[in-house]
Amino acid sequence: MFFSDIIVASIGFVLVIFFVAEDVKVLKKHSYYNNTIQEIVLYEVNLGDIELEAFKDLSVYLLQISENPLERLRNGVFVNVSTHEMLLFGNDIKTIEPGTFQDLRPLEKGGIRMLSLSFNKLGVIQNGIFTNTKFRQLFLVANDIKYIESGSFDGMVNLVELNLEDNLLESVEVGIFQNLATPASWVDLSLAGNVIEFVDVYAFENTTLHDLDLRDNQLGVHLLCHNYFKRTSASNETGSWEFSCQHGELECYGNKVHSCAVGLYPVSQSTNFIICSMNSSDASLDANNEACATSTNISWTVIQECLSSDQGDEFLAANGRRTDKLIPNVVNSIPTVVLNDVFSAELRRISIAYFQDTLVFILEQVQCGFCQFSGSNLVSGSGKFVVGVTLLLALYQKLFALI
Repeated sequence: MFFSDIIVASIGFVLVIFFVAEDVKVLKKHSYYNNTIQEIVLYEVNLGDIELEAFKDLSVYLLQISENPLERLRNGVFVNVSTHEMLLFGNDIKTIEPGTFQDLRPLEKGGIRMLSLSFNKLGVIQNGIFTNTKFRQLFLVANDIKYIESGSFDGMVNLVELNLEDNLLESVEVGIFQNLATPASWVDLSLAGNVIEFVDVYAFENTTLHDLDLRDNQLGVHLLCHNYFKRTSASNETGSWEFSCQHGELECYGNKVHSCAVGLYPVSQSTNFIICSMNSSDASLDANNEACATSTNISWTVIQECLSSDQGDEFLAANGRRTDKLIPNVVNSIPTVVLNDVFSAELRRISIAYFQDTLVFILEQVQCGFCQFSGSNLVSGSGKFVVGVTLLLALYQKLFALI
């Protein structure tokens, strides 16, 4: 089935590289039993199944199985395997049994460099597939993942990057990423390009996230001057406010900068300032915020005076109190839309899907005294949007009577 070349590596032991000469279809038990191999590449070899213990006791630097009609990975395929990198992308994998990767051991200190399962057909991530594994990077890009069981990534103490881009996730619930934490480093998590509408307010509690990418989802627009990864705790028992944030003092400082902007400037200016700040390399860095202040006609001197006075503390504490009034009965996921301090689940649902359309429509109705709307003020709305706001018009009239 195989041709092989034997080479001697600089570290002194014999390495064997296999080149596939024909279709494999089924990889038999003990195909690579007790071997030390530099690379195994099974690329476009029509591999449809791998028998248990096919790679038993194998030591291999790179193991690649790609572009095959392989649909499942069973627990027992990679028994006692030592490796540095696994590339399993571009197959038809729909099912991975829990425990499949549990016996993998790193060839080098710090964990197994990478596992790529991108461009397969995974729909569900079960608890036990990746739990307690030793991967540093885990790529699950462009599958069909709709659901991830709670605790699926717990115990991955070597993890520095988890990429779930371009899947079909609709929400981020508590327990999926809640304990995504490594003792010696930060974790980059990408959920970009899904269809996420809701993120639980405590979804990222106890994590050590360095970067969270939620671009190109369906979250609408939201500004956070209060910590939604773990609520900021505040106390003024000593006569001055003391704030504690999950990610430390810099996070509290950035929250206070944004709170000062919201408290001192009109909505249009403060919104643009916060968007600029959050899009910068570091929202707690003065140089970045000063540049954003200049670009949005906000006085950085005024913001600094707010930060160094009791006013900044009061702004941040007020945001916390306002949020706490809504938790947990209202704010059980983010983003949450609250209009005129009144919460409507239906309004939240419509706003997240059609935020700008909903806001423009409501403002137009307020300006004209809730007149009968015409096609002109619904020109940008979809059919579902029109139906939704029509049903809610009476509620909004009562709502804005409170203004």
